[in-house]
Amino acid sequence: MHPDADGNCGSSQGSSTRTSPSGGRRLSSPSERPRPRGCRIIALVGPDGSGKTTVAHVISRRLSSLGHRPIEVWFRSANLLALPAYALLRLLGYSKPVRIEGEKMIRLDLSQHPSWYQLVMLAISLDYLAAYAVRIWIRSLITNRIVVCDRFVWDTLVDIWLLGGNNAFTHRMPQTNALAKLGNQANSFIVSAPADVLLRRRRTNALDPSFARRLELYATISDSYGLPMILNVSSPDETANEILRLSGFSV
Repeated sequence: MHPDADGNCGSSQGSSTRTSPSGGRRLSSPSERPRPRGCRIIALVGPDGSGKTTVAHVISRRLSSLGHRPIEVWFRSANLLALPAYALLRLLGYSKPVRIEGEKMIRLDLSQHPSWYQLVMLAISLDYLAAYAVRIWIRSLITNRIVVCDRFVWDTLVDIWLLGGNNAFTHRMPQTNALAKLGNQANSFIVSAPADVLLRRRRTNALDPSFARRLELYATISDSYGLPMILNVSSPDETANEILRLSGFSV
């Protein structure tokens, strides 16, 4: 099914497989659920170094060549509520800066502090919903244009689950359920690569103690929520074409 004259996305068809970068498992590449009808958001999520930004640029150019006028958004929330919460946790000693190979990083683990975890999760969720309304939903509604989003709600959910420790994903909360429901309204794709490629592309990945767990969470999201995982290894153009095809565009 192809987009209509206004660029509304239909359901994607077909299936293929990709290998998960976190191990030898194979993941369903097109989502096993129908893509949202009337969808005007193509969202790229995944670990740092996967090439999301480059692929988003290529998708925007391809959509322009097809006669659309896409809006490209690099999306992070403003952290208006989360930053004060982080500052308070720093004062209380729950978070601390660490220096690894000369790089300064903040280490925060709330797995043993469920009340603070709930507070931070709520702050992050409210920040995200407010930023989404302003930067994506209103713009798409007013302009009636397709939004190509570099980073999306699934990246925020990974960050939230990392704060909560290894079992955080299994404890679904109203906040994370609301964010996941929002994520399902877009044509979301996990753009990734094998772990060694990600480490080579982005040096800070090697300094991140949660790097392996982060890859596992993206693979779990792909399995649990039916997001296609596309390995961006050989060519951003091929990755962009695959994403557009699965979104219902003729390329």
